Amino acid sequence: MLSKILKYAIVVLAAALAVLLAALLIPDRRGPAEPGTKAPETTAATEAPEETGGDETTAPEETTEPETTAPETTVPETTVPETTSEPKELAWDVAFVGDSRTVFMGTSEINGVTGAGILPESALFATYGGQLVDDSAFENAENAALCGRRKAVFWYGVNDVQMNPERDNADVFVANYDRVIEVFHQWTQEMEIIFLSVVDAAVDEKDYYPGQRENVAAYNEALKAYAEANGYTFIDLTPLAGENPDEWMLPDRIHFTDEFYARLLPFLREKIGF
Repeated sequence: MLSKILKYAIVVLAAALAVLLAALLIPDRRGPAEPGTKAPETTAATEAPEETGGDETTAPEETTEPETTAPETTVPETTVPETTSEPKELAWDVAFVGDSRTVFMGTSEINGVTGAGILPESALFATYGGQLVDDSAFENAENAALCGRRKAVFWYGVNDVQMNPERDNADVFVANYDRVIEVFHQWTQEMEIIFLSVVDAAVDEKDYYPGQRENVAAYNEALKAYAEANGYTFIDLTPLAGENPDEWMLPDRIHFTDEFYARLLPFLREKIGF
């Protein structure tokens, strides 16, 4: 009997020791967190609103870091200077309207002969073989009126005095001129109008006819009177070409040499003032 009680006491004591030993070796799950472990943040807490003089509650401003923008790299534009052969004083001043003699003021080539190049092509509104009765005369007058320049110089006559069926009538010549000027005025009233006198061809020109010189003189007298009556300017080229302009003619005996045009430009500049 005693031995049974002793055995029971030993079993109970062993069990108690086992429980005690387990309590010492196993850590408390509710104990402090291991080092390096951050406690979770509490989001339910609210700050007291600042006093703003009213009942409105202003949420705290969010602080955002400024964006870092890389500085723009601007490549400077390279401006190519404009190249033009147009003399500065003629840039927006004078337009020239006429026939092939006016064409030769530029650099256009006619019958294998290159023009004198005393004027830029942009200043010229002219047609080879042009007469005042041709459609080209009206088109050139219109284009000259729209070109934006301040003065218009008209130089027709040498073809009119040779090829017009009514070439012996100076009044018809002026009437034809007036129709061209009327078209010109439909597009502008601002440009000053200047007429250059008709310069006769050389007497050995293939189409020269008896009485042509007298007709040229009559043309110029009628054109001068027309200009004065309408407030236009008439420039007599006789002092430049002389009474007999043959020495200034190309082999075709109707168009002028470069030397003549080289004298013409300063002559016109002095008369017109451009």
